[in-house]
Amino acid sequence: MTKPNPSQKPISTIAREEEGEWKDEYGVKYTADKTKLISATKNLKEYKILTICKVICNTAFSGCRNLKSLEIPNSVTNIGKSAFIKCESLKSIKIPNSVTSIGENAFS
Repeated sequence: MTKPNPSQKPISTIAREEEGEWKDEYGVKYTADKTKLISATKNLKEYKILTICKVICNTAFSGCRNLKSLEIPNSVTNIGKSAFIKCESLKSIKIPNSVTSIGENAFS
């Protein structure tokens, strides 16, 4: 795993209202600039995160019980707290080397 650059401020895993919102064709919500994945629809079975995304926010996929497959691009650096909590069908996931921070209980 690569070490974070100490001169860079860590990217927050919380989306702020002023960052705006944008939804893709699956109903997955991102910030307006598409750098943070805020939340996913609960009925997803498989999903490919946008290649511009840098952060999977806290609880983003929480309760996506049918999610079996997820593709995380190399652009993602941070996975928030409880991001995949109660994703009971997600049996394995490939986390790219670009990820330098994984929040507490991300995969509970």
